[in-house]
Amino acid sequence: MLLALTTQPQESFNFSHKIHEVDSAAAPLSPSLIPRITKMFPTAQLRQAWGMTEASVCLTLSPPTGPTLHHSCGLVYPSVELVLVDPDTLESIPPSGEGEVWARSPSIVMGYGDAKATRETFDVLGDGSGWMRTGDAATFEFEHGKHWIVIKDRLKELIKVSGYQVAPAELESVLLSHPSVMDAAVVGKPNEKTGELPWGFVVATGGENLEGELLQWVEERVARYKRLAGITFVDKIEKTPSGKILRRVYRDNFKLEKQMKARL
Repeated sequence: MLLALTTQPQESFNFSHKIHEVDSAAAPLSPSLIPRITKMFPTAQLRQAWGMTEASVCLTLSPPTGPTLHHSCGLVYPSVELVLVDPDTLESIPPSGEGEVWARSPSIVMGYGDAKATRETFDVLGDGSGWMRTGDAATFEFEHGKHWIVIKDRLKELIKVSGYQVAPAELESVLLSHPSVMDAAVVGKPNEKTGELPWGFVVATGGENLEGELLQWVEERVARYKRLAGITFVDKIEKTPSGKILRRVYRDNFKLEKQMKARL
């Protein structure tokens, strides 16, 4: 909804002094989208929240007043413990690092109906310590005397390029910062040499003539291994009702394309 509002002609709306609070959840707000939101809602407190169905309520939430970090999903909720873990070694890492978030709280459910799924999510260490794997990659930034969580992306959606991890959300944010891009999704396209390469799906004004310009736009703003291998222009980005990008739809397209080539 925020993306739709902020990509409309600004003269169409006037929210000055009418909106006091803007809340967002389900997916992290793109850093390039945040300035547009604060410009459109100049008197509103912008708040982000992060959580899971299994947690019953939020795990983190931006404060209602006072200093905040707009690109963060806020501060740890009362009675919630969070720790960053290396997903490969299952060892904890410092808050300034980047890893998978594990959570522990009385509000978190005890498990699923499936014993295997419960073990893989709620008792990975096998010690009954109560930590839940969230599947989200994140880091903490220390500002205003507090630790603020910054969600990077879903671990399973990170693109692996020659051993490097690339967060699709970061590249989507760069694409969305271009004035002609209305919406975007990035997924990993299989590549024999690197494993995967980032590929963009873009809704834009200007059509396919923009491809070269957008590829250069991204190239100038990211590390070499994060550069897009190509762009496909689409009419819309497939999303869940809550606004999460259905990246698997685009990954499945690549799989289908590969299967068709193999048959030929």
